[in-house]
Amino acid sequence: MTLSLRATYRIQFHKDYTLYDAILLVPYLKKLGISHIYASPLLASASGSLHGYDTISWDFIDPERGGEEGLLALVETLRAHDMGLILDIVPNHMTTNPQNAWWQDVLQHGRGSQYAYYFDIDWSVSAEQETHKIILPFLEKPLGDILEDQKIRVSYQEDTRSFAITYEDKIFPLAPESLSDDQKEFFTDRFNPETVEGKSNLRALLQKQHYQLVWWQNAGDLINWRRFFDVTALIALRMERPEVFARTHAYVFELYRRGLIDGLRIDHVDGLLQPAQYCQDLVQALDALTPERPENLRNAPYIFVEKILSSGEHLPENWPVSGTTGYDFLEQASLLLHHPAGEEKLNAVWAQLGPHPYDKVMRAARDEKLNSSFYKMFQDLAQSLTECFPSEQDITPHAVACVLREVLLAFPVYRTYFSETDLNEESRAYLSVACEHAKKTLPAHLIPLLMALKNLLSQASEPGSGGKSFQDMFVHLTAPLVAKSGEDTAFYRYDRLLSRNEVGTDPAIFSKGIEAFHQTNLSRLASHPQAMLCTATHDHKRGEDGRARLTVLSEPEANWAEVVALWFEKNKALHTQGSAASSVSRADEFFFYQTLISAWPVDTGELSGLPKRLETYLTKALRERGLKTSWADPDTGYEENCQQFVGQLLKTSFVKDLTAFVDRISPAAALNSLTQVILRFTVPG
Repeated sequence: MTLSLRATYRIQFHKDYTLYDAILLVPYLKKLGISHIYASPLLASASGSLHGYDTISWDFIDPERGGEEGLLALVETLRAHDMGLILDIVPNHMTTNPQNAWWQDVLQHGRGSQYAYYFDIDWSVSAEQETHKIILPFLEKPLGDILEDQKIRVSYQEDTRSFAITYEDKIFPLAPESLSDDQKEFFTDRFNPETVEGKSNLRALLQKQHYQLVWWQNAGDLINWRRFFDVTALIALRMERPEVFARTHAYVFELYRRGLIDGLRIDHVDGLLQPAQYCQDLVQALDALTPERPENLRNAPYIFVEKILSSGEHLPENWPVSGTTGYDFLEQASLLLHHPAGEEKLNAVWAQLGPHPYDKVMRAARDEKLNSSFYKMFQDLAQSLTECFPSEQDITPHAVACVLREVLLAFPVYRTYFSETDLNEESRAYLSVACEHAKKTLPAHLIPLLMALKNLLSQASEPGSGGKSFQDMFVHLTAPLVAKSGEDTAFYRYDRLLSRNEVGTDPAIFSKGIEAFHQTNLSRLASHPQAMLCTATHDHKRGEDGRARLTVLSEPEANWAEVVALWFEKNKALHTQGSAASSVSRADEFFFYQTLISAWPVDTGELSGLPKRLETYLTKALRERGLKTSWADPDTGYEENCQQFVGQLLKTSFVKDLTAFVDRISPAAALNSLTQVILRFTVPG
């Protein structure tokens, strides 16, 4: 009898909750009806990592999480209870932490490293460089200032028994050819940044490396390797290369062969250049190993992909997977639970406070990201497309950039996918949608160029001078652009109702009826009946019960528009009390009220820890919003005003008003929470 999948329970493992700790939970999960633990990434990650998505090695289970011994112990307990384990893996990227030996080898040996083509690095020489160098935007200030501050040093590393460049907690290896024997003998004195000669020698030493240290603010302009979104702590892998696929998955496949895991959850599948091929290779490899597994564990492997599906979008048919990880179901359940009668009033409230409608908010956010985080990716793509036109056509890079920008601003999904040599039918339709939107904004003389670009982007293309095809560059730009502009920016700016601003949702859509919900269930049953269902993820902006409470604000009986109008009036005085928030915007105030409703404890005796949690969260939210303050250019004065305003709220009679309101909507919120649970137990998936 084989072990079948019924229900999964996700556990986030880290140094404070290891594989051994989970053993005690197994009997309880068994009673709940759980068939498989759904484990967060377990492969070796950066020391102290609480999430595990910053992989340093594909070759072993992280010791902080219990190591392979801990996995063996947990799986033994699971098997004794007729349960299994689904493992989360991260094929898109690894960390740039010095603990990543592959990355350090590339920094040390450049293009000569055996791992040089494991990572998505553009090895062509840019206009700013004389030789192939990896741009490292890790400095807090320009290099000259850092050298003056004596923050870059040369030190001996005991673990590697070699000298290296150090900057704060970062370690950069030295190219072997950059040192002469006499330099090695008097190393410390020769590169002492406290002397004029030492500083000059240090500068010369830096110029001999295979990398170039630069100010982090210039990352979007200069970086020549693909990151996860705009996170310089994570570098993308070239998983489309067979040798990279084989090397990274060898240990994972061995775990599967031995019967220690029963399936895989694939993180950020849209970051892969060829997700269809990846999924096909994965299934082929696992199927080949299945006969070697323990006799009672030879059912087909389970493979779930983390994929954000836009409204009406479907998983490509040539992906042989069990389904998504459930972001689409989260959206479907959310749309069902929001009351359509609340939309008009909330539109009216938000129209007086902040940017509206959502489409314009998203467009503005994308435009900003194209000019910052993804500037070089955008310019490289525009240049690559320009090179496709004969010189006699007089197509300029500027014209291509203008047209391409409009297509990107209107692109409705994360990315396109190919079927053999052309775009699949669904992707072709989405590209057409973007081009139709672009037609409305472009001048007439650029429309022929738009049509030409549409034709180019619909076909597979050969690598250009930089080693990448423009089609590869296009898919690697649209996915992070849509994600970063949406869930990490526009979601914090468009605050009509925060329960509709969740990873996997479309805030522009307020609600959908029960018939639409039934149709999604029928579609899932027909295409991916074993797909995961979830109403909470490790990526979510706020917990599922907090969202369930905010969802009640869409109900007419909640009278939310009237209640918040009273709160604005009552708390108006706080804006004029000294320096206690005189410049806090009404949109931010509206965001704060919703945040408080979402986080307000059922038992007010638990309020003691709330102010500190709010302080951290509000700083993050304000900077992600990027209007009054940002991560790149923080306005600490405005942030302090906002913190003071919220702090004052919690010291006035407003606390009684808020508590009374939360108490009034709590029964309906509880029903929403229970409804989500019931739906997860009863719908296909």
